[in-house]
Amino acid sequence: IFTYGVFMLSLLTNFTFIFISTTTITDQIGRYRYLMICFAVMDVIVSIIHIIVMPGIQLTSVGYIFFGYNLLDKPDIVCSWAVTLFVIFFYQTTVVLAFHYIYRYAVVCE
Repeated sequence: IFTYGVFMLSLLTNFTFIFISTTTITDQIGRYRYLMICFAVMDVIVSIIHIIVMPGIQLTSVGYIFFGYNLLDKPDIVCSWAVTLFVIFFYQTTVVLAFHYIYRYAVVCE
């Protein structure tokens, strides 16, 4: 229940932010708006993939096994691609955050 509630909250808040950001015109935000919209879109994608995969982790003595609870009865190829997409988009948020810091540095240096 918690996971689905947070999923719905994520969709609601991010779509609201995207709607407000795209319909409101202000010069104060400028190009920063596009970076924030990119964050919101990435969060929506991660939330959707998270609810599809429902990731689980099993720790072992040599590492860990990452799997999706919702994919246990699916074919191996579907599981492999879904889990790979989850990992890619999960860490894509970190890449967008790096661009955020670069943007802030560039603005401060101006």
